[in-house]
Amino acid sequence: MAPPTMRVVIADDHSLVRDALGELLIKQARLTVVGHAASCAEAVRAVRALQPDFVLLSLRMTGRYGSETIRRIRQAGPATQVLVLSVRCPHEIEKLLASGAGACLHQDVGRGELLRTIDALRTGRPAAAAPCPDGPRPAGSPSPPLSTSDFSLREREVLGCVALAMSNRQIAAALGVTEGTVKRHLHNAYRKLGAVSRVDAVNKAVAACLIPVRPPLPPAEAGRTATVLAAAVRPAGPGPALS
Repeated sequence: MAPPTMRVVIADDHSLVRDALGELLIKQARLTVVGHAASCAEAVRAVRALQPDFVLLSLRMTGRYGSETIRRIRQAGPATQVLVLSVRCPHEIEKLLASGAGACLHQDVGRGELLRTIDALRTGRPAAAAPCPDGPRPAGSPSPPLSTSDFSLREREVLGCVALAMSNRQIAAALGVTEGTVKRHLHNAYRKLGAVSRVDAVNKAVAACLIPVRPPLPPAEAGRTATVLAAAVRPAGPGPALS
């Protein structure tokens, strides 16, 4: 006998995101989108009225009220599972899971991982453990240690330049790349570190021995020392081409 169809509410304050997620989900067997919500209050009302099997909740929409929104959703629909799409760092995700979220996924998660997590919630299996924020992680599980192998050479170079108080424009000029490339590497480094700011990223990178400990320098002096810092984080010998 085939499993029953799961009824889904999508909660995101961007209509394009809601539509895209809806199109993805309705293509899957045994998934039906029964409602949309563009605010926390709408999400709670939709759950109370529709009693869906789960809510796909954008944490960006909830702002600082993520945990409270999850608790209210679970009160409105005790049988409703909450799957959170987040960009938060691991300790914040732990709070969301403790508030009643079934799983937390980074907003850049791939289609396959999203559907596997939904299936895990449907069948009552715990979401597979994976390092946050790249995937769901059960509450109470420790954060995995970071190592240099988790970061590209360019990501470490960019983090090192950030430690010198350099702007994105200065980093781009020093490393011979575009500002867009710098932003992309910073975004990836923030995600891997679970960082919420440049200072937070530097502190975590230093603590993980990803970059050398160096005091902040004035921007002009920092620009002149960027090449030295890049050499400090790059291993000896030829390496792969970096973008």
